[in-house]
Amino acid sequence: MDRWQITGGAAAVMAAALLVLWITAAPRPPVPLPTASSTVPFAFSPGMQTFNMQQGIETWYRDDRRPFLFRLPQGFSAKSYPIAPAGAEAVLVADDEGDGLVILITPAPGAGPDLTVQDVASLDPHFVQNGAVAVEIAPGAAGVAFTAEEDPLWQQPAAELWFYYRGDRYQISAPAADAGLIDFIWNAWIWQE
Repeated sequence: MDRWQITGGAAAVMAAALLVLWITAAPRPPVPLPTASSTVPFAFSPGMQTFNMQQGIETWYRDDRRPFLFRLPQGFSAKSYPIAPAGAEAVLVADDEGDGLVILITPAPGAGPDLTVQDVASLDPHFVQNGAVAVEIAPGAAGVAFTAEEDPLWQQPAAELWFYYRGDRYQISAPAADAGLIDFIWNAWIWQE
């Protein structure tokens, strides 16, 4: 068994709490936005892989259960953990300095293709949303980007991007100070068809 695998509700809650403590330990400057677009190598295995590209070294994360991949900022790593309910996962993206985000992916059969501000309010009524805007996720599918006054995961204001894609609900969340990290990853996100 992979020594990083988390199963069971108590283990997942403990891991999330440790991640929050680690990521929120000290104030940090915002993560810079990407400066140049990249092209992804056409084939590689799930997980993280580093490539020596023309524009420099790049590290990419490819999910092993769902059809997406994204480029990581320099110095960041990503790891996927199964969580409850069955079929759900949390992808943790972090660096050694405590910057990071979490991508929660939960099965949502029959939902979508669009996720709206009203959907966020009905899915999680405690979220107070500020500045919500529609975001195109893929052709014919839209999600919502917003700032939450206090995300229960981070226990502070947070940047959020929520959407449905192919039967799953994605909730990408980072402390507000790390909102640039969501922008960086989303600008380098690729759906594999």
